[in-house]
Amino acid sequence: MMHRIALIVGLTAALNGSPTAWNTRQTPAKQPVPCGDLTTQFAMNECFGRQALQDQAKLDALLKELSGALEKSEFGRLTAVQKVWTSYRDMHCQWQASFFEGGSIQPTERSTCLSSVIWNRIDELKWNLCQGHGMTGECAASRKYARSER
Repeated sequence: MMHRIALIVGLTAALNGSPTAWNTRQTPAKQPVPCGDLTTQFAMNECFGRQALQDQAKLDALLKELSGALEKSEFGRLTAVQKVWTSYRDMHCQWQASFFEGGSIQPTERSTCLSSVIWNRIDELKWNLCQGHGMTGECAASRKYARSER
């Protein structure tokens, strides 16, 4: 009788999706929805904003790696250039977004501009991780900074 009760309880739990020894199947993780496929402007604004932050983090990682790969004087010059580039990036994307002033799409326009400009910068700088600053082509270190599909 006790075995029947345990079996019934176990089967009921397994059928209801409870995590038990009888329900060991894993459900695959959901793939994130591409930002452009979202259905509200608010959701797109949030998604593209997160994406721009992730892209900036990738650039920051590249700059950190370059600090160890370049001569101290070369990295010092890059740091000075990067400050000017950051001002350009911010001003340029603010200008681009200003065409949509007051519209709900303005944050998306700014974020997608930031991502585009950041990835252009990554593409410019990643070659400096390679022998001869990229004169011999890409290398394993630069491939880490290839654009990925979203």
